[in-house]
Amino acid sequence: MRLITEGVMPGRWEGSRVPPEKAELESTGILRMRIESASAKVRSGGPSEGKSDAENPEVVERVWTGVVPTWTVHGDPVAAEQNRVEEVPRYVVEAVRERNERARREAEEAMVKGEK
Repeated sequence: MRLITEGVMPGRWEGSRVPPEKAELESTGILRMRIESASAKVRSGGPSEGKSDAENPEVVERVWTGVVPTWTVHGDPVAAEQNRVEEVPRYVVEAVRERNERARREAEEAMVKGEK
């Protein structure tokens, strides 16, 4: 459970009630699965133009071509109603900041990578 918790939010295990209560452990299930197959469509680089479009001045002058990079953004932490700690722990703030920066960087690098 500690490995999973730290994998989701580094520093959270020590920032939580340790050890977890017996009822929490009994009501939490952890499954380990072997994934035998998966699929995904991944693209890097900008759009590719068909030769007839690229050579057609009317199309080239009229049609915008490009990429809108997309990435997942973690929002601002929201305290639970019963929370009495005034500040969000530094490890949470840093994890959100780092993940957002990394996701943006990876999206922008993927766009450029295919153009080289």
